[in-house]
Amino acid sequence: MKNLSRLFMISILMLLLTACGSQGVAQTVIELPSPIQLAILAGVTFVVGFIFAKIAEAVPFLRDFLGRYVDEVSVAVAGAVVLSIQNLLNAVPPEWEGVANAGFALIVAILAAIGLIKTARKARVPGFRGSA
Repeated sequence: MKNLSRLFMISILMLLLTACGSQGVAQTVIELPSPIQLAILAGVTFVVGFIFAKIAEAVPFLRDFLGRYVDEVSVAVAGAVVLSIQNLLNAVPPEWEGVANAGFALIVAILAAIGLIKTARKARVPGFRGSA
């Protein structure tokens, strides 16, 4: 009975210590916008698919094997790229948060404008010159 009460007290103490220690987790101030994350995923998927296609041309018996794993490899590589960019953003001091957020808003606006212009050219909307 004495050992059981000691075990109970030790377990309560461990729970309290872990609860106190969990408050020191680093908080991210600047987060990479989801449109940029999706653009990174799309770009990485294109590059990995292109690389796998070239490997399949060089080594034909790997075509079926590589074709199955394009999406999985792309998601893993894109996740690593996004995580590394997020780790770089965590180094930005809180005083520069507004500047960094404004920069990301500018990047997202530029990407949206490029997408709009390309879509309007494909749809042959009057006022948008050129053909895509």
